[in-house]
Amino acid sequence: MKNTLKLTFFTILLILLSSCTNDKDPLTSLNGFELRDVSESPSPAVLLNANAAQTYKKLEWDRADYGVSTSATYTISVTDHDKDPNFLNPVESSLEVDPNPDARKATLTVKGFNDLISKLTTFNCGVMNIDIRVKSTIGSSTNKQVQYTEPKTVSVVGYSTTPRVLAFVKDSQSPSNAPKIISSNFDKLDDFQGYIYLEAGNYKFYQPDDCGNYEGAKVYGTSSGDAIVEGSEASSINVATSGHYFVTVNLNTEGTGARTFKLSYYKAFGIFGTAIRTVGSVNMVPMTDDNNTNVWKLTIELFKGKLFKFKSSDWTAALTGTPPSVPSASSTIISTLGGAGIPISAGVESSLFDFGASLPGKDIKVPGDNDGTKQNYEVIIDVSNPRNYTCKLTIAE
Repeated sequence: MKNTLKLTFFTILLILLSSCTNDKDPLTSLNGFELRDVSESPSPAVLLNANAAQTYKKLEWDRADYGVSTSATYTISVTDHDKDPNFLNPVESSLEVDPNPDARKATLTVKGFNDLISKLTTFNCGVMNIDIRVKSTIGSSTNKQVQYTEPKTVSVVGYSTTPRVLAFVKDSQSPSNAPKIISSNFDKLDDFQGYIYLEAGNYKFYQPDDCGNYEGAKVYGTSSGDAIVEGSEASSINVATSGHYFVTVNLNTEGTGARTFKLSYYKAFGIFGTAIRTVGSVNMVPMTDDNNTNVWKLTIELFKGKLFKFKSSDWTAALTGTPPSVPSASSTIISTLGGAGIPISAGVESSLFDFGASLPGKDIKVPGDNDGTKQNYEVIIDVSNPRNYTCKLTIAE
């Protein structure tokens, strides 16, 4: 009797286990899929921003096979064939993939493909061998399954999308160690700028390749006045007086066809506005730059909730006095820096915007309510990094 009961129990248990197994979702298996280059014409070997909208390559691929009926999402994945053959640091994008998952195709433009390869950690401005493959994904982030096609390798020269750089190099100085000025974008050549402390001496501008390599750099000097010329005709630019300068360069030969530079001397940055005092708010209080690092500091009482800005100026008098020194009427206002018109938090570094001498800039608001009371702050602005200017207010005890 006991044996009969045991046999019956195990029979029922096996049936239940079998039933539970059959109720599970079917398991997927990774069976691979194929990528095809269906471009109608040869892809350019050199990518140029001037041809950004041109088609670089057309791709198609099979439906990824997971052994079950499912809909996958697809992305393009690239890597450096020579320096990252195992796809350890790929760059991926679905921007130029047809959004219809059943279409399974992509049209890569020159810009789109360049955007991918220029983000590789090993990107350079020479010939690169790039592996292209398609990534297929199903499931959620906690239960994801991924497949890849076999890669297709292309040889191509891309272009950098980082802003252009010029080094201002003193005789016998290394370009890589010289102070730099930067343009606003990789395709802009007319608005290089930077705040630099210059020693007296002779200088020339060095333009590296798009990836910052100074081997074979273009060298610019002057012929006369503010004109810039390249090569053997160029004379050195003489800086007669050591000091702080706002350096600007235009290398764009379109329009007037003239390349120009300007070295604008300034003695100090100053802070001004209603946060300093309610009357005479255009008068600036000068800041100091220890060790000529272009990090300017001032400890000052500011009205809470009031507004201020920064300017750089050539004060003709000493940078001291009570009330605070005022720049002369003939002083040169080089640039106005302003925040986003919102309060900045004490102790937090905030970005500044360089609006140039002809634009007013936006005000920075002192933290707190505009109730007529003051707070003592150490104010720091850092203009040592071209086009990456910052401001920080720290409560001073």
